[in-house]
Amino acid sequence: MIRIFTTITKVIFPLLVLVSLTSFLQAQVPVITCPGTTVTYGDQSNNEAQLWNAMSYWDPIVSTHDLAENAVPLEINITDICTTGTLKVKYILYLDLDYNGSQETRVDSDTLPAANTIHYNNKNIAVTGGTQWQFDFRPVAVANKFRFDLLVNTVSPTEKKAQLVWRYSPTATTLAQLPYGTHKIKWVVTNGCGQQSTCEYTFIIRDEKPPVVICINGLSVNLQNISGGTVQLYASDFLQYTEDNYTPATKLIIGIRKQGTGTGFPSDSTGTPKISVRYNCSELGTNLIELWSKDKAGNVSACSTYVLIQDNGNFCTGAPVYSGKITTELSEGIEDVQIQLENVSNGVPIIGGPIPVLTNADGYYTLPSGLPFSSTTRIAPLLDLDPLNGVNTWDLILISRHILGLEPLTTPYKLIAADANKSGTVTTFDIVEIRKLIIGSFQKFPSNHSWRFVDSGQVFSNSLNPFADVIRETINIGNLPFSIAYNFIGAKIGDVDNTAQPHGFSTPTEDRTAKTTFTFQDQNLQENESVSLHFAAASNIEGYQMTLDLAQFELLEIIPQNDLTMDNFGVFEQAITLVTEQPNQGFDLRLRAKQAGQLSSMLAVNDKITHSVAFDASGLSKGIALHFNPIQKEAIQLNQNVPNPWHSATNIGFYLPEANTPVTFTVVDEMGRVVYTATNTYAAGYQSITLDESIVPQAGMYWYSLTTAQDKLVQKMIKF
Repeated sequence: MIRIFTTITKVIFPLLVLVSLTSFLQAQVPVITCPGTTVTYGDQSNNEAQLWNAMSYWDPIVSTHDLAENAVPLEINITDICTTGTLKVKYILYLDLDYNGSQETRVDSDTLPAANTIHYNNKNIAVTGGTQWQFDFRPVAVANKFRFDLLVNTVSPTEKKAQLVWRYSPTATTLAQLPYGTHKIKWVVTNGCGQQSTCEYTFIIRDEKPPVVICINGLSVNLQNISGGTVQLYASDFLQYTEDNYTPATKLIIGIRKQGTGTGFPSDSTGTPKISVRYNCSELGTNLIELWSKDKAGNVSACSTYVLIQDNGNFCTGAPVYSGKITTELSEGIEDVQIQLENVSNGVPIIGGPIPVLTNADGYYTLPSGLPFSSTTRIAPLLDLDPLNGVNTWDLILISRHILGLEPLTTPYKLIAADANKSGTVTTFDIVEIRKLIIGSFQKFPSNHSWRFVDSGQVFSNSLNPFADVIRETINIGNLPFSIAYNFIGAKIGDVDNTAQPHGFSTPTEDRTAKTTFTFQDQNLQENESVSLHFAAASNIEGYQMTLDLAQFELLEIIPQNDLTMDNFGVFEQAITLVTEQPNQGFDLRLRAKQAGQLSSMLAVNDKITHSVAFDASGLSKGIALHFNPIQKEAIQLNQNVPNPWHSATNIGFYLPEANTPVTFTVVDEMGRVVYTATNTYAAGYQSITLDESIVPQAGMYWYSLTTAQDKLVQKMIKF
């Protein structure tokens, strides 16, 4: 009896557990992740003109038939543990297409409308009722027009994801782009166990991208003779442009305020935008401005600019005159220095009128009357033209002597001029930069201007080391109510012998009648013939610089000698330049003639890149010339064959001083056997003959000779 009861228990108990578990599962409703509150989708994109654009639609905010839209992720996640039957999902979308805050149109996923179709005003009637409106005006086939659809994907055995989408092909979907407005969606989920859950929430689509507003880069205005000197400016005076993704530019609202007088979009107590600002005599100078733009959705953005308030009409009393003089340390006026005005505190430039203020030929300048200055305004002279003015090899020699302690530079302005790289020291690096400027590798100083200017009132604590102090290159105006002179002393960078021309055009000052020469033996050259030239500097020359015109040559090699390096040379397409600040520095050149000619007529020195000049130990300058010793006697010449070695053909040039000279040309091999011989009569001058494989078929070493009644010349060649 006990055994029978045990057996019945083992069978019945699992069945009871299974029945209970099944009942539990069937009682569980599907769980939807539902927002439960209003969801807002802020749009940052531009309006798509091909969607929701027809006379049927009307946006009263911006007064257009083209509704703005945004792609929104209308989706839910579903968790369901029911294992019976199929999970069913549907949505009902309620749209506010007439922008009145109340939904009048619905889309039911159980009865989806056709492609490119909605049923306007069908909320309270049959879903297929209402008026059929189109919303997709893209130029695509009907089968590819957007249509509402439902997409359900399985995430896991108990989880699914449902989405409201637009379908535009059997296999392709995208997020639905719905118009701005206040809409609603209801999700209904029913599982196979007969349990149902719903999720319903309101969602708002609206513009949240602020407009773009671009200010003009500053404005300069004069006070008017109104109320003792005032001027009124409008927001439109400072606007370059403003645009928005939703609101047309003509409907954007702009406002203006003086910086630091409020926050947010500038408006008065009634909410009316502030569109103008007014200035008077107490606000002369640079004033910062905020320019704002607001779109129809209330989004705002701002840009900042400035206005320079001036009193050129002298409507404000007691305006001081600001003037000064800029000279060299030798008291010569420096011309065409641009007088820049800067604001120390905010970096905003101060404009002194429609054109820059420049010094005259005597170095004087006067700023326009009524210019606005404050305690943070400063004068900063600028002249960055003609960097080679007064700069030559003699300056390098003097700087080199200073560095070596042989002849120190004796004034602070010469030391400032020698500091070419603006490092606060005078070193060989400055020589390198000045040398590169002279030979044409630099067009200007990389780290410096052509001139530097120092407050004439500065007293250096050590005149032999001006860099120990802060060099005052600007003068603060200080908003003084009276007139004083603002003077500067200029140092021409690279010029330590004070030869720069501070006004007018810079011109060479060396004695052109005195020359230092490089001497060569003149010679006749054939096309493609190579020549080596040695440039030996005269013993009384301390340094020199020059441009060598090589237009008729191909440069093969520069061979620096003594202490010269390639840093002393500049190589250009048809010329080379050279600078050396040391005595007895020579070099060799290897050149190839581009055409036949006489060396003396093919090689020249000029000033096209680097001014050609030499200096003796006392600094006296001289011109540079090339001297060619004449060809003493014209004689028969036999040139090396070109090319050599050769294979297919080679050309042999020779020179005959007299016409109608019988010439025998002979080629013999290493064994002394004659390979070729010919006798002809030629005109005077350069001639040539060509050998090819038909004349000399075998590879090897050969000698060729040219024989006349008086001479016999022999050269060697190699055939491969």
